[in-house]
Amino acid sequence: MFNIKNVPLIKKLFGNVKDNDNSQLFSLNFNNPLASGNYQLNTNQYTVPTKELKNFYKGIAASCIDFRGENVAKANPIVVRQVTQTRTSELDQHKFMNVLRNPNPYMSFDSILEYTSKQMDIYGNSYWYIVYNKLNEPLYIYTLPSDEMEIYCDKRTGAPLNYVRKFNSNGISQTTTYEASEIIHYKTYNPFSQHYGLSIIQKGIVELTKYNMLSLYQTAFLNNDGTPKMAISGTKRKSQEDFERLQKQYKSEHSGALNGGNNILWLEQGQTVTPIQMSMKDMDYINSATYTEQQLMKIFRVPSSALGTGDSTNKSTAQVNMITFYHSVIQPILTNISGTLNLFIRNVYSDPKLSINFELPLPTDPADTLKETTLLLNSGAISLNEARSIYNYDTEPQYDKPISKTITTQPNTDTGGNTNDTPTQDRNATDGNTSNNTNI
Repeated sequence: MFNIKNVPLIKKLFGNVKDNDNSQLFSLNFNNPLASGNYQLNTNQYTVPTKELKNFYKGIAASCIDFRGENVAKANPIVVRQVTQTRTSELDQHKFMNVLRNPNPYMSFDSILEYTSKQMDIYGNSYWYIVYNKLNEPLYIYTLPSDEMEIYCDKRTGAPLNYVRKFNSNGISQTTTYEASEIIHYKTYNPFSQHYGLSIIQKGIVELTKYNMLSLYQTAFLNNDGTPKMAISGTKRKSQEDFERLQKQYKSEHSGALNGGNNILWLEQGQTVTPIQMSMKDMDYINSATYTEQQLMKIFRVPSSALGTGDSTNKSTAQVNMITFYHSVIQPILTNISGTLNLFIRNVYSDPKLSINFELPLPTDPADTLKETTLLLNSGAISLNEARSIYNYDTEPQYDKPISKTITTQPNTDTGGNTNDTPTQDRNATDGNTSNNTNI
């Protein structure tokens, strides 16, 4: 690992990273009174081990996390410098811009953004390992598994001194220590810890546990066919051998998906059938599962129409939902990432005016776009080619200039002689007609 402790601003921010006498390990498994370690819903204390959070990445939760991460990855980073209070200048050739274009030999920056978003959704934290060149400038960016990281901080200030990664390789426990200057730590807000973030999975652990339990119950129910459809009774008590023979015969003829609809049941003499109805718990599974899915989508703040579950959602409503999703969910995630990244690059490059901005292609309401384009076109503010380019149509040479508009007014019929509202009359007209058209 390259030592960047000679950079004055980094040393001032993090202190002497070699001195661990005043360091303290802050546990990743902080007490979270939202759930219970044994995944029981009827307890008041809930502490989910960090290593087990990834077990909730399944089903509707995985779909929501993937959807959020994929949309975060659509953002394009740019490096800018503050010129005035209201104006910035884009630095397309800045050194850090080259790092963002080629973060490492194995991942693109959009892949890193997606990974970062998903790690924060699952663990509440994401870590970038920065490799420096001989000039103490960032060279590569690598992502680290959030569930394997621990933070050692100064006891007095709480500033991070070291990050430690603990992992198993071929069954052997290994440890890697990183200096604070080598790690960029992204985290979400956590009321229980100032050092680690609180993930969406941890916030919605009760609903997620309920969803997983419903899924497991339904899977077991389908495998076991847990509720018998009927009971067979007879006047004579069967021997154990006869009972096992009838049970085996019934299963071979009626169980399994391929025997569905095979409803003919042959009974021995003296036997009768008593039907058994499904319990309310079994019949209400679909409604319970649907309700839980809706609650989870609210927790992840993903519109149901985006996942194809909004039965009554029309196209217009779906578009409005996506616009709201981008503004209220994706942009705050990118703001969190850029805010942490700004502190890093300003210190590394000793330039307090540097910033990272993310250009996000926000969806717009087609009706509003059409209304705005029509208004600009009719007012002569844009040319027809500019209007065509908004809708990705090919441009034509004859449409390069804005349209010259003609304003038509009606002749004044006021007999009182008031001519303030009448158009200017052509004094040179010989036919006595009044010109009612004024070209602008």
